[in-house]
Amino acid sequence: MKLLSPLFTIALTAASPPQQAEKPALDLSEAVLTTSLIAANLSSRAYDDATLWASNDTDTGFFHPDFDSIKFYTNEPDQAIVAQKNGLCFLAFRGTNANIDDWSQNAGLGNIDVFRDNLINLQGESCEARGGFADFLQTTEAVEGLVDLEACLANCTSTDCLVITGHSQGGAASAIAAVTLFRHSPTVITFGQPPTMDAGCPYIISEKYYRYVNSMKDIAEDDDILDLSSEHYGYYIMLGEDPTAVNYLGFDTDYTFVPNLEDNDPNAHSMSGTPFAYETRIAALLENLPVSLAGNGLGFICENDYAELCESNTCPKFECIPETGLEELCIYNSCDEDDDCAGDAVCIYDSCAAGPGLVEPGCACFKDDDCAGDVECITISLLAAEFRCEGGNLTSASADPIMRNAGATLPLVSFFTGLFYAIF
Repeated sequence: MKLLSPLFTIALTAASPPQQAEKPALDLSEAVLTTSLIAANLSSRAYDDATLWASNDTDTGFFHPDFDSIKFYTNEPDQAIVAQKNGLCFLAFRGTNANIDDWSQNAGLGNIDVFRDNLINLQGESCEARGGFADFLQTTEAVEGLVDLEACLANCTSTDCLVITGHSQGGAASAIAAVTLFRHSPTVITFGQPPTMDAGCPYIISEKYYRYVNSMKDIAEDDDILDLSSEHYGYYIMLGEDPTAVNYLGFDTDYTFVPNLEDNDPNAHSMSGTPFAYETRIAALLENLPVSLAGNGLGFICENDYAELCESNTCPKFECIPETGLEELCIYNSCDEDDDCAGDAVCIYDSCAAGPGLVEPGCACFKDDDCAGDVECITISLLAAEFRCEGGNLTSASADPIMRNAGATLPLVSFFTGLFYAIF
């Protein structure tokens, strides 16, 4: 997630969601996911050095084997692509690179007017957008790209031919470009996009706007974006570890997260090249049709403040569990209270157990009375605050006991990891 100027990638802890209106139906069909995967590929290619795909054998001067035609338009640090595939015309924008010029664009303050169907004369009906994100659209390279895009669109046989896409800052540029190309009724597909347009813009077609947000393991690191001056549009689609499901969290601005500054990880913002990147995740969904929209299945990541990311809406710790509670006993760090455990099981020191005095050897305990029979509650690791029921002769290879946690003695706890930050 980016906070304010989107310079920082910040993971999220969800607050209680606001009251939501009924969400429009989301059809995440094979056709939509196929187009989304093409968009993800182009959003990745927008980071490439354009000379990698230069060719003297095509009319555009570029060649890429994945596309019927492709052309790059570069004005560093920005770059755009016009490409054609599957009878569709694509316009893709590069996201942020790690240089001061790009950071300066991201930090651009103030608003600008974005004019409907008008990039050159800058007059007519308009919406306001955040400053900085439109810098590239005002260059001669961008104007050249839009001329070539119009030529592509002129050859379309469908009225639903234009797809605009981008990652990060490129997603913000996509939202602005969608207003300037409103007459073509564009589909917009973005990945980890910062909020761009002010609320109430009538020239954003929300029903054709797919906003993908990523999440990854490590206490539900998330790539959502918060900005107090702009708004989000379209379908809010959270990707996760479950290759069979997404979480359709909301539509337009009807859902928000509150950032948790203690959880930071830039990897959730990866566009490609990792197992948890946007492009990888969408490819996996295509292989597992039909895709559930209800959230992560059982055993997939969540966090106790992210229960709504689970199909079961139940997440006492870090994995989605059944609504009726966790049936497995002796799973470390899997419960907060007795209701998190199925049936008559109880939660003892964050693990479900058959009951007080019934904790089996090798399982978590709080005091000797928790353990079954003559087994004692042994401190396995003081630093990790790990306590287990063990017999008199410990043979466990995990660690030597440091001290016995007898009676009602409280375990020593609370050693915290440091704060990580990442610039996107």
